[in-house]
Amino acid sequence: MSKYAKKDSGIGFPGALELITECKKCGLKVAVASSADRIKVDANLAAAGLQLSMFDAIVSADAFKNLKPAPDIFFAASKSLDVPSRECIVIEDALAGVQAAKAAQMRCIAVTTTLSEETLKEASPSLIRRDIGNVSLQDILIGGGVSDCHSNFSLCETMDNEGNTIAEEKMQRSEIIDNIEQVSQEILKEETEEKYMDRLLDSRRDILRCGSLGIAISCAFFISTNWKAMQYTSPKAILNMFFGNGSPTFALNQGESRSARIQQFVNYISDVEARGTAPMVPEFPSKLDWLNSVPLQFRQDLKGKVVLLDFWTYCCINCMHVLPDLEFLERKYKDKAFTVVGVHSAKFDNEKDLQAIRNAVLRYNINHPVVNDGDMYLWRELGISSWPTFAVVSPNGKLLAQISGEGHRKDLDDLVEAALLFYGKKKILDNTPVSLSLEKDNDARLLTSPLKFPGKLEVDVLNNRLFISDSNHNRIVVTDLNGNFIVQIGSTGEEGLQDGSFDEATFNRPQGLAYNSKKNLLYVADTENHALRISQKTSLLVDGTRLF
Repeated sequence: MSKYAKKDSGIGFPGALELITECKKCGLKVAVASSADRIKVDANLAAAGLQLSMFDAIVSADAFKNLKPAPDIFFAASKSLDVPSRECIVIEDALAGVQAAKAAQMRCIAVTTTLSEETLKEASPSLIRRDIGNVSLQDILIGGGVSDCHSNFSLCETMDNEGNTIAEEKMQRSEIIDNIEQVSQEILKEETEEKYMDRLLDSRRDILRCGSLGIAISCAFFISTNWKAMQYTSPKAILNMFFGNGSPTFALNQGESRSARIQQFVNYISDVEARGTAPMVPEFPSKLDWLNSVPLQFRQDLKGKVVLLDFWTYCCINCMHVLPDLEFLERKYKDKAFTVVGVHSAKFDNEKDLQAIRNAVLRYNINHPVVNDGDMYLWRELGISSWPTFAVVSPNGKLLAQISGEGHRKDLDDLVEAALLFYGKKKILDNTPVSLSLEKDNDARLLTSPLKFPGKLEVDVLNNRLFISDSNHNRIVVTDLNGNFIVQIGSTGEEGLQDGSFDEATFNRPQGLAYNSKKNLLYVADTENHALRISQKTSLLVDGTRLF
């Protein structure tokens, strides 16, 4: 990026730096919401001399299916800033961007850097300015000056009403805080005036009252400053945060053997069963949609099995990183009384769509049952608070442990093996596999198409060639510009990192492609191998070392 987008190279937005600085001084949050890929956004900001740290949020097109004029990107920026959409104002120079802002019910200042004023007026922006340098802080705060109101009275009246509504809401919040402070002051004043200070030191009732008031104020402050996070939490999650969730210690002791660690987990499970303190995991609501299997129940289909619940969402990159760990466990315990169930718990509303989840299941080759828990019922009941989180459930439906984050393959492996050992001795395991109906076996597109989730394209115009990264087939397909097959690189279709001839070479979900016509070289971003590969005429080489 630094090679082609030099910092402060003059490619930029005159007046943007000054406007951003002025907004930050006034305590306003600033975000970038672009329909370009993130790497292009970073390059443009660097070329304009705008540091990434200046922005409270940067939202790019990488994670969105619907781009402008759809409002999805603006909604995501609003959520990242933790600012209601009606309190956001958009500065746009594209007609689609103005339309997206209007669809999101956000005020919009259009600038005529690329389009004429007449063209921009078609989308009915709140204001129109010649360029960013002509946008003032007053324009942002109240939507424009007097001249604009005279030219479009109804528009300004609407904006005033919006401004009044926002001001009223802020005033109401301020009044609530003032009332709390006033009540606190009145209580303290009353105690002082009536000379209750001496009695306060000895009275448990008064101490409890003041303590309760302090806790109430602290809770109100915590909720008001962490409202976004509170949407995904529950009373159970708060209790788990303060008192723990009853999981064993996963820290590795130096020099401890695997057998000793597994025995430690066996002892933990034995203690949990003896005390009878493990909570029962609630059943999946009957109304939920399932993928890869029929609806399952703990008391029926999953009875007698050690179940690993994977709380995930398809837009969470960490959730994608742990899929190989789940696949490892599924292969290792294939013939055992063990199964994985993915509990899709959407972070945003658009992630609740069943077809989008189904596409993710197909793209990432997920072969275990997945339930779409759009209302996050099981998430709240078990007190989950982050993605991904794993919950290990006993054959009798009791919660044994929870563990969050990446890098826990060994912990999960040892805990599952310990559970199978303990309950195997109790003779309550059922090795009958869960009946599956995989989505990939029922999708007509995958069954008939020669490609499987192709990622990127590269064109060699001079030689009439088209390079296609057939990502889920782990190969590169070469055709002519009419789509007629020429050759493929990586014929086995298996995941791997093997150099050699076109027939011997292997990839793992290749994506980005770049062709050097002068040297007749094809550069391949071998994504899951974290490697940059170079394809010559008859062989495949690794260019240096793996990236990381």
